[in-house]
Amino acid sequence: MENKGCQDLWLTISLAGGWLLNQALKALYTRERPDLWGSLVVPDGYSFPSGNAMISAAFFGVIALLLLRSGKAGNRIWAAVLLLIILLIGVSRLYLGVHYASDIVGGFLAGAVIAELCAWGAVGRHRRY
Repeated sequence: MENKGCQDLWLTISLAGGWLLNQALKALYTRERPDLWGSLVVPDGYSFPSGNAMISAAFFGVIALLLLRSGKAGNRIWAAVLLLIILLIGVSRLYLGVHYASDIVGGFLAGAVIAELCAWGAVGRHRRY
């Protein structure tokens, strides 16, 4: 893996990029939130895509990818834990009744693209992994 400063930069980019892309997509789609049952929380803003799902996939996804690409066997377990956390964040948005399932999937997909791009940047374009 490259130096820590470079990785920190790409983690920051994943957070900022996830937030910015989420805001742009919400403004583009303007999908109202579900009214399926009494929500435990009262969210503001539009529903698609789920910001929590997108940003967690982008941020924790970068960390998981870097762990997997480090080549250390013990890091696979930590990467799996991070992927489980991402999944649980998405499920929690459904449980709270603030998103449709498609909002979560859309957030995960967009976040995964950001994570892959940032992980690619963090390890350097010249290296093959």
